Amino acid sequence: MNIAYKLISALLLLAGTVLGVWFYLENLDAVTVTWFGREVTGIPLALWLLVFFVAGTLLGLSVSAIQSLRHQMHLQLMRKQLKAIKQKSAVAPR
Repeated sequence: MNIAYKLISALLLLAGTVLGVWFYLENLDAVTVTWFGREVTGIPLALWLLVFFVAGTLLGLSVSAIQSLRHQMHLQLMRKQLKAIKQKSAVAPR
C-alpha cells in the first residue's frame, strides 16, 4: 500500500510538472501588469499565472494546516476530559 501511494504521488507530481512546463512554453507572451501602482513589464503571462496558482495553493494548504492543528488540539482536550471522567467514575462508589 505504501509503495502504491508513493508511486501514485510521484506520477501526479510528474504529470503536474509536465503540464506546468507545457503551459509555460505555450504562453510566453510578455504582459504588463500594474502591481501596487507600479508597472511590471516583460514577464510572461504563464509565469504570472503559475506563480499565483502556487501562491494560492500554498495559502490554502496553510489555512488547512491551521484548521487541522485546531482540531487536533480540541481532540486532545476531549480525550483528557474523557480520561478524567472515566477515572472519576471508576473511583466513585456505586
